[in-house]
Amino acid sequence: MKIFQTLFTLPPTEQESEPQTAQILRNLLVFFIGVSLVYALLNSLTDISNWMRYLAQTVILITSLLLGMFFLQKGYVGAVSTAITLMLWLVFTYAAYTGGGVRSSGYYGYLVAIIAAGVIVGKRIATLLVTLLCLGTGYVLLYAETSGFLPSSAVPMTSFAFWLDSIFYFTAAASMLFMTMRLNDQALERLKHELKERQQAEERAAQSARYLATLNEIGLAISEVTDLHTVLEIIRQKLAQFLVFDFYSVRVFNVEARTMTYLAVYESGRYWDEPDAPLQASNETFEVFESGKSILRLYQPNELEMFKDKFHLVGDRNRCTASVIFVPLKKHGQTIGALTVQRYDFNAYTEEHLQLVESVAIQAGIAIENARLFARLQQELAERKQAEELTRQVNFQLQQRLKELYILNAAAQASATRKSEDELLEWVVETLYHSLYPDIVGIGLWDEQEQVLRTHARAIRGLSDTFDPTQLVTRLNQGVVGKTAAERRPYRINHAGDPLYCAIDTSIQSELCVPILAGEKLLGVLNIESRQANAFSDADENLLVTLAGQIAAALERLRAEQALRTLNAELEQRVSERTAQLEMINRELEAFSYSVSHDLRTPLRSITGFANILQEDFSQDLPPSAQQFLIKICKAGEQMTQMIDALLDFARLGRKPLNLQVVDVNEIVRSVIESFSTEVQNRNIEWQISPLSSSLADSSLLRLVYTNLIGNAIKYTSTRPKAYIQIGSLEQEGNVVYFVRDNGVGFDMQYVTKLFGVFQRLHHQEEFEGTGIGLATVQRIIARHNGQIWAEAEVEKGATFYFTLNSKQEQDE
Repeated sequence: MKIFQTLFTLPPTEQESEPQTAQILRNLLVFFIGVSLVYALLNSLTDISNWMRYLAQTVILITSLLLGMFFLQKGYVGAVSTAITLMLWLVFTYAAYTGGGVRSSGYYGYLVAIIAAGVIVGKRIATLLVTLLCLGTGYVLLYAETSGFLPSSAVPMTSFAFWLDSIFYFTAAASMLFMTMRLNDQALERLKHELKERQQAEERAAQSARYLATLNEIGLAISEVTDLHTVLEIIRQKLAQFLVFDFYSVRVFNVEARTMTYLAVYESGRYWDEPDAPLQASNETFEVFESGKSILRLYQPNELEMFKDKFHLVGDRNRCTASVIFVPLKKHGQTIGALTVQRYDFNAYTEEHLQLVESVAIQAGIAIENARLFARLQQELAERKQAEELTRQVNFQLQQRLKELYILNAAAQASATRKSEDELLEWVVETLYHSLYPDIVGIGLWDEQEQVLRTHARAIRGLSDTFDPTQLVTRLNQGVVGKTAAERRPYRINHAGDPLYCAIDTSIQSELCVPILAGEKLLGVLNIESRQANAFSDADENLLVTLAGQIAAALERLRAEQALRTLNAELEQRVSERTAQLEMINRELEAFSYSVSHDLRTPLRSITGFANILQEDFSQDLPPSAQQFLIKICKAGEQMTQMIDALLDFARLGRKPLNLQVVDVNEIVRSVIESFSTEVQNRNIEWQISPLSSSLADSSLLRLVYTNLIGNAIKYTSTRPKAYIQIGSLEQEGNVVYFVRDNGVGFDMQYVTKLFGVFQRLHHQEEFEGTGIGLATVQRIIARHNGQIWAEAEVEKGATFYFTLNSKQEQDE
């Protein structure tokens, strides 16, 4: 069943028309297979003498159709279409040739072939070619019949046989036409669906265009109007063209007083006068004020009564709205108010309505702010009666703001790029001197030790050449500069009669000082002076306060960097000195160890030599207890000799130069295991050795590492009836980690820090023999290769020793 299911599955196609053609082909193939069986059965029953002929035709036809189904499933839609058309032509040609020529029923089957060409091939040229082929074949059959070349009919042309053939032709033609009409209907349905979607998209585009046109109209209208109430009415009227609402309101926020002012409240066909109201927590207005985000809220009937009791209503208080849109009005990113439209109906608004109101709110915020600004300007004009002066002041403020932005932006860049205090302070003074146009600019840095302000030599402009900047020292509360430093806040004098006046240049009339503070820490004072009275404004003071904050942050950064560089230099010096001391100590210790070990050999050799003579020549004269003592002396001497030899080898490791080369670690492990063959010949050991990566190392020292580690694995598994020793490597953070693992007695991990110490043993000598220097030797070898070694173990569950070799990295460096 699965084979037939796969065979009848339509293939994936790339062209849009191929799925329809594939569906027609599949249906035709199934239809022809069924009709072929029925046709063969009926003809065999009516013409038993030719049943073998009908059976052979049916087998050939069904085989061809199944092959067509197979290639159709593989995706060869075009090839199968052409093959089916040609197969029909061949079948009907054969039927006409063996059935009596153009007068046979097979000749009329050409109609089925022509229809099939038009339906499944789907190209006019293909249909025309098949028609011409059928006409040409008919002419050839006619010529063969008139010339006597046509064989006699092998099938009797009875009325029943002709009727049976016509049923096949009619059914095949009708089926193909039915499938074609059905696919055409499906295509028409898809076309209708696409047209409907396109129409909806065009409607949405038209709606968007109308929205944009409305927004443009609002923008044009409010740009020409300066009266606030007129602006708000224009916004209401334009909104009403595209949005149905029962309530319309615009309100602005007073941040300091936490209140809101209703600029417009429209409901029940008229505007309502509403007094200022406090901002209530947990209502929509407060949410917009706090979050600065739009709100779409659709209340349900059971929520409205609670809403009436909980919130302050405005406008027509006899009715309550159920669908609410609140949109913030913003200026320079700050929420200054809210625009709201509401309806009495439930679920009246969607996200699309919210987006429309948001678009209007952007222009409304600008218009309201412009109108309010214009109102303020009108008020100032009315008070001052001089429009030209007001324009000059506005232009001056704009220029001042641009200048402030330039100074602050440039200061931020300079704070991040200047590499020293001198460069930073000199740049600040130069920028202020050429931007604000004061007569004197200076920066004094605070001397914490002497409690005075010292003018920086490169941070002063405008003084006469006769003044030495390094001699300008100001104490706390001395003049406006000293007062600023003492009280950590800005000070400004506008004329020479101010009590704090203390200028070096007597022509100075105005002075502005701000402290340079890093938190509560005083770093200095920024000072600008002018020969004009009342030269500095609040805006100048705010600018210098902001600039002083940037200077403080930059000074802290530069001083921290300098302190860090100084500390790094001191640390590097200390490390170098300490390294030299440690190297000298290590050399002295190695020489001492070598000398002591060497000097111990002579007396030890005498002790063991005389003890061996006593044991060999005079043991019979000694009592049994003395003989035992003598045996212990000899054994202890041998152990001492081994320890001294190991200690000498350990000392030599520090002096022997590394001979780094690429070594075959697998070969080293194999030779080390082979060297232990005598010791393990009576042991049951299962070796698990994985392929090991080659490494850049000293071959002899790496052999010593594996000798110690494998020897320990053999030694500490001696109590196991069957020992498992695994040798391999793994990848860890880009490094190759080699390991030796066993199932021996293991050890307690709390003593792992003692594991690699000289003469440190975690087991008694009576349990396992050893000198206590093997792992210390391994650690020193690994350290000389710039590697690491560590161990993991559990008591009675074995141990694993890991190590890395980073000698290649060292050589590259």
